[in-house]
Amino acid sequence: MAVPAGHTIPRRVSDWVEQALAHPGTATMTPRSWRTYRAVVLATANAIDPKSKTTVFSWTSLAAAVLEVDPTAASSRATIARYLRRLRDWKLLGVVASGRTAQYAPAAGGGSNERAVYVLSVLRPLQPVDSFETPPLKEAGVLPRTHARGDLAQTTPEPLRGPTPSAAQARPAPLPAQRQLPAWPRSVTPKRKDDMLAAAGTLRHLIPVLRRISPEHVRSIARPYFLAGWTVADLHHAIDHLPGGRRWPHDGADGVGNVGAWLSYRLAVWRDAHGTVRRSNSQRILAEQRHNAALARARREAEAATRAAAAGPMSPGRQLARAVAEAIRSGKPVPTLPEQSRRQAPSPAPRPLDAPITPS
Repeated sequence: MAVPAGHTIPRRVSDWVEQALAHPGTATMTPRSWRTYRAVVLATANAIDPKSKTTVFSWTSLAAAVLEVDPTAASSRATIARYLRRLRDWKLLGVVASGRTAQYAPAAGGGSNERAVYVLSVLRPLQPVDSFETPPLKEAGVLPRTHARGDLAQTTPEPLRGPTPSAAQARPAPLPAQRQLPAWPRSVTPKRKDDMLAAAGTLRHLIPVLRRISPEHVRSIARPYFLAGWTVADLHHAIDHLPGGRRWPHDGADGVGNVGAWLSYRLAVWRDAHGTVRRSNSQRILAEQRHNAALARARREAEAATRAAAAGPMSPGRQLARAVAEAIRSGKPVPTLPEQSRRQAPSPAPRPLDAPITPS
């Protein structure tokens, strides 16, 4: 099987799903792209042979599985192919056999379409090392002592530029695993249990003190707020601010003993006397925007009514013109004048020639 270098077949499919959803490349996705990518990952995981960890799906079955996971996800063949290619580029899928159509299939096999077969792939875990045990010479990179030479043979000679200077040895180590980019967007409200766990991981990425407790612990504390429609950005704002908008006196970076109790205390002030979760910061801003829009619409309607009252009653022709313009704008049938309005008023009777003329 074509497993990428440095990777291995996962023992459990859930390990592969966790690495696929937590990949750093997902941090730059839009909310719609993230939903489609997540649906493709879960649909692929559901169509895996549990023994060989290889895929058994076709284009049609995978598209149906994607819609079953998330009905709002994009399920076209081009979209699914793009996300499968992204999983291959991220070395999360290995190609066992590429698919081909019946036109290029061998005639001995019946000339039918052949599906592509992929195998799951995850990063190879590091082996634990006992720091109190001396490793064998082969593992330490040193050859054993021989009779021909009295020195220990060095596997790598000293570089021509001399020994490594101390400044190079003091280079910082690579970033730890907790510094990976977040996997859940900050402006999206998680709905499912797994989504809340991913959102808790993003919150731990944003607030370093929360890394001292597990993502499951963060999820259990933040769950009522997620159910109330809060986002990760709302929780981040609530942890640093009071409901009135003032910031807390300290940021919690130092002096926090029980992180879980500290997080619960910070979020408890965002509940009312009955324990109901208040509106979040984004929900308050959205409500204010809708309220201001309603006030502006009411003000425009009042101004229009005032102008219409000042102009006096409109003639039938002007009323018809306004009705026609409104019908054209809204796509409704164009009205016409009533039958009695279209009839001309009767002309006065002619005056007799011998009628006396009355002075005006």
